[in-house]
Amino acid sequence: MNLESILKQTDQLSREVGEYIVAKRKLAFRIDEKSFNNLVTEVDKAAEELFVVGLSKILPEAGFIAEEGSGEKNESGYNWIIDPIDGTTNFVHNVPLYCTSVGLSFNGEMLLGVINEPNGKECFSAAKGIGAFLNGTPIKVAACQQLSTALIATGFPYDDFARENGYFQVLRDFTH
Repeated sequence: MNLESILKQTDQLSREVGEYIVAKRKLAFRIDEKSFNNLVTEVDKAAEELFVVGLSKILPEAGFIAEEGSGEKNESGYNWIIDPIDGTTNFVHNVPLYCTSVGLSFNGEMLLGVINEPNGKECFSAAKGIGAFLNGTPIKVAACQQLSTALIATGFPYDDFARENGYFQVLRDFTH
Protein backbone atom coordinates (compact mmCIF):
# COMPACT_ATOMS: atom_id res chain seq x y z
CA MET A 1 0.00 0.00 0.00
CA ASN A 2 1.29 3.43 -0.96
CA LEU A 3 0.09 5.58 1.94
CA GLU A 4 1.59 8.74 0.43
CA SER A 5 -0.43 8.27 -2.77
CA ILE A 6 -3.61 7.54 -0.80
CA LEU A 7 -3.03 10.69 1.28
CA LYS A 8 -2.65 12.86 -1.84
CA GLN A 9 -5.77 11.40 -3.45
CA THR A 10 -7.77 11.85 -0.23
CA ASP A 11 -6.53 15.44 0.04
CA GLN A 12 -7.69 16.14 -3.52
CA LEU A 13 -11.07 14.51 -2.96
CA SER A 14 -11.55 16.49 0.26
CA ARG A 15 -10.92 19.74 -1.61
CA GLU A 16 -13.44 18.76 -4.32
CA VAL A 17 -16.12 17.88 -1.76
CA GLY A 18 -15.35 21.12 0.10
CA GLU A 19 -15.94 23.12 -3.10
CA TYR A 20 -19.26 21.29 -3.56
CA ILE A 21 -20.31 22.16 0.01
CA VAL A 22 -19.41 25.85 -0.37
CA ALA A 23 -21.35 26.05 -3.65
CA LYS A 24 -24.40 24.42 -2.03
CA ARG A 25 -24.24 26.81 0.93
CA LYS A 26 -25.46 29.59 -1.34
CA LEU A 27 -28.65 27.66 -2.17
CA ALA A 28 -31.68 26.67 -0.12
CA PHE A 29 -31.38 23.21 1.42
CA ARG A 30 -33.32 20.97 3.77
CA ILE A 31 -32.36 20.86 7.45
CA ASP A 32 -33.39 18.06 9.82
CA GLU A 33 -32.74 17.59 13.53
CA LYS A 34 -31.35 14.11 14.29
CA SER A 35 -31.67 14.77 18.01
CA PHE A 36 -31.56 17.77 20.36
CA ASN A 37 -29.14 20.36 18.89
CA ASN A 38 -27.86 17.79 16.38
CA LEU A 39 -28.55 18.99 12.84
CA VAL A 40 -28.13 17.30 9.48
CA THR A 41 -28.72 18.80 6.05
CA GLU A 42 -29.26 17.32 2.64
CA VAL A 43 -25.81 18.78 1.83
CA ASP A 44 -24.25 16.62 4.61
CA LYS A 45 -25.81 13.53 3.08
CA ALA A 46 -24.82 14.38 -0.51
CA ALA A 47 -21.26 15.29 0.51
CA GLU A 48 -20.94 12.02 2.41
CA GLU A 49 -22.06 10.13 -0.68
CA LEU A 50 -19.43 11.97 -2.76
CA PHE A 51 -16.82 10.84 -0.23
CA VAL A 52 -18.02 7.23 -0.27
CA VAL A 53 -17.92 7.06 -4.07
CA GLY A 54 -14.51 8.76 -4.29
CA LEU A 55 -12.87 6.89 -1.42
CA SER A 56 -14.16 3.56 -2.80
CA LYS A 57 -12.10 4.26 -5.91
CA ILE A 58 -9.01 5.09 -3.86
CA LEU A 59 -9.16 1.98 -1.64
CA PRO A 60 -11.91 -0.40 -2.78
CA GLU A 61 -11.42 -2.92 0.05
CA ALA A 62 -12.11 -0.36 2.80
CA GLY A 63 -15.36 -0.10 4.74
CA PHE A 64 -16.96 3.07 6.07
CA ILE A 65 -17.76 4.58 9.42
CA ALA A 66 -19.72 7.61 8.28
CA GLU A 67 -21.66 10.09 10.38
CA GLU A 68 -24.76 9.95 8.21
CA GLY A 69 -24.65 6.16 7.87
CA SER A 70 -23.38 5.67 4.30
CA GLY A 71 -21.50 2.49 3.45
CA GLU A 72 -20.75 -0.46 5.68
CA LYS A 73 -18.09 -0.85 8.34
CA ASN A 74 -15.45 -3.57 8.03
CA GLU A 75 -15.17 -5.47 11.30
CA SER A 76 -11.48 -5.95 10.54
CA GLY A 77 -9.25 -4.31 8.01
CA TYR A 78 -9.47 -0.84 6.52
CA ASN A 79 -12.21 1.69 7.33
CA TRP A 80 -12.72 5.22 6.15
CA ILE A 81 -14.08 7.48 8.90
CA ILE A 82 -16.10 10.40 7.51
CA ASP A 83 -17.73 13.52 8.88
CA PRO A 84 -18.85 15.27 5.68
CA ILE A 85 -19.52 18.61 7.36
CA ASP A 86 -17.84 18.89 10.73
CA GLY A 87 -19.60 21.96 12.06
CA THR A 88 -23.06 21.57 10.52
CA THR A 89 -24.53 24.10 12.97
CA ASN A 90 -22.07 26.73 11.71
CA PHE A 91 -22.84 25.73 8.12
CA VAL A 92 -26.60 26.09 8.69
CA HIS A 93 -26.13 29.52 10.28
CA ASN A 94 -23.76 30.68 7.52
CA VAL A 95 -20.77 30.89 9.84
CA PRO A 96 -17.85 29.98 7.55
CA LEU A 97 -16.09 27.81 10.14
CA TYR A 98 -16.74 24.20 9.22
CA CYS A 99 -14.71 21.49 7.53
CA THR A 100 -14.71 18.06 6.01
CA SER A 101 -13.05 15.37 8.11
CA VAL A 102 -11.80 12.06 6.73
CA GLY A 103 -9.57 9.43 8.28
CA LEU A 104 -8.36 5.97 7.35
CA SER A 105 -7.86 3.27 9.97
CA PHE A 106 -6.60 -0.29 9.83
CA ASN A 107 -7.94 -2.56 12.58
CA GLY A 108 -8.63 0.53 14.69
CA GLU A 109 -5.21 2.15 14.21
CA MET A 110 -5.30 5.52 12.47
CA LEU A 111 -3.17 5.70 9.33
CA LEU A 112 -4.07 9.08 7.87
CA GLY A 113 -6.39 12.02 8.20
CA VAL A 114 -7.45 15.00 6.11
CA ILE A 115 -9.25 18.05 7.50
CA ASN A 116 -10.29 20.52 4.82
CA GLU A 117 -11.61 23.97 5.76
CA PRO A 118 -13.00 25.03 2.38
CA ASN A 119 -13.84 28.66 3.14
CA GLY A 120 -10.31 29.50 4.24
CA LYS A 121 -8.83 27.10 1.69
CA GLU A 122 -6.79 25.31 4.35
CA CYS A 123 -6.36 21.58 3.93
CA PHE A 124 -4.53 19.81 6.75
CA SER A 125 -3.34 16.27 6.07
CA ALA A 126 -1.17 13.75 7.85
CA ALA A 127 -0.16 10.12 7.53
CA LYS A 128 1.66 7.74 9.81
CA GLY A 129 5.38 7.78 9.05
CA ILE A 130 5.01 10.54 6.45
CA GLY A 131 4.27 13.71 8.42
CA ALA A 132 1.73 16.51 8.56
CA PHE A 133 0.98 19.14 5.93
CA LEU A 134 -0.97 22.34 5.34
CA ASN A 135 -1.89 22.69 1.68
CA GLY A 136 0.91 20.28 0.83
CA THR A 137 3.60 22.14 2.80
CA PRO A 138 5.12 20.26 5.78
CA ILE A 139 4.12 21.54 9.23
CA LYS A 140 5.13 20.60 12.76
CA VAL A 141 3.98 21.15 16.31
CA ALA A 142 4.84 24.42 18.02
CA ALA A 143 8.12 24.64 19.90
CA CYS A 144 6.26 25.85 23.00
CA GLN A 145 7.60 24.10 26.12
CA GLN A 146 5.33 25.60 28.80
CA LEU A 147 1.57 25.38 29.12
CA SER A 148 1.55 29.00 30.33
CA THR A 149 2.80 30.19 26.92
CA ALA A 150 0.63 27.87 24.84
CA LEU A 151 -2.57 28.68 22.98
CA ILE A 152 -5.33 26.37 24.12
CA ALA A 153 -8.58 25.93 22.20
CA THR A 154 -11.68 24.27 23.59
CA GLY A 155 -14.81 22.72 22.26
CA PHE A 156 -17.71 21.17 24.09
CA PRO A 157 -20.57 18.94 23.00
CA TYR A 158 -23.86 20.77 22.69
CA ASP A 159 -26.16 17.79 22.43
CA ASP A 160 -24.98 15.45 25.23
CA PHE A 161 -24.67 16.86 28.72
CA ALA A 162 -23.72 13.64 30.53
CA ARG A 163 -20.15 14.85 31.17
CA GLU A 164 -20.92 18.55 31.54
CA ASN A 165 -19.45 18.86 35.07
CA GLY A 166 -16.19 17.21 34.00
CA TYR A 167 -15.81 19.48 30.96
CA PHE A 168 -16.33 22.62 33.00
CA GLN A 169 -13.97 21.42 35.72
CA VAL A 170 -11.22 20.96 33.14
CA LEU A 171 -11.99 24.44 31.75
CA ARG A 172 -11.79 25.91 35.29
CA ASP A 173 -8.46 24.15 35.88
CA PHE A 174 -6.97 25.47 32.62
CA THR A 175 -8.36 28.96 33.23
CA HIS A 176 -6.54 29.12 36.57
